[in-house]
Amino acid sequence: MKFRPALAAAALLVATGNAALADGTFFQVDIAGQTQTVVASGVWGRFGAEVAASKYEGGHDTGAALSFGIPLGSATLRIGPSIGWSDDRGTQTGGKVALENYSPTSFGGLYALGFYNTVDDAWFLLGQVSHGASGFGLELSRGGSDNYHETTVALQKRLGGGDLSLRGGYKFDSEEAFIGFSVNTF
Repeated sequence: MKFRPALAAAALLVATGNAALADGTFFQVDIAGQTQTVVASGVWGRFGAEVAASKYEGGHDTGAALSFGIPLGSATLRIGPSIGWSDDRGTQTGGKVALENYSPTSFGGLYALGFYNTVDDAWFLLGQVSHGASGFGLELSRGGSDNYHETTVALQKRLGGGDLSLRGGYKFDSEEAFIGFSVNTF
């Protein structure tokens, strides 16, 4: 099973933190020489929606999903339908399950996310540590699908105490640095 790392992370997510069932929106753009990624998502009550597009050497993927959130211990389980598009595979439909958790700390916060999507057998794990006073955050992620894998480390800096952050990091599989920004209202 390719999504076994996501299942292992699920136990960690449930064991720590507060429920991540919160309203907000998230938008992120990362740009590098070979890869570009755009992600947008929103949660309103128990309902969520997202769209993501990635262009990488050898192809591109675009996908969207709807979700229903279920508090599960200290985490939130999200389940719903998904759809994906690409030139070589056309349109595919499937389902997506995600588990997320945000834990406030004395220094800032910890965020973890894991998901599995039946479209392209895609999976993703992310861990993020943020320092509230300085506005800096560090994240490590690993994701994959039938046609793409990437491990990424990123440093971000929230600007002026608001929702906008600048990002920079390195994609190990693509062997390239990237820059970007995100807007997070959660």
